[in-house]
Amino acid sequence: MAHAANHSVPERGKFQRAVAAGWASAALFLASDLSSFVGGIDLPVDGGLTAV
Repeated sequence: MAHAANHSVPERGKFQRAVAAGWASAALFLASDLSSFVGGIDLPVDGGLTAV
């Protein structure tokens, strides 16, 4: 049964690339004018693991 659970977890290399891309996207967004009205938020950068 534990073997089946391992298939739902992304490979570590893919996860690390997703998080690195997320950090870059978050930094670009926060540095842009699009974020001028953003304040007091949590911006999780975790490769989508906390997405609902």
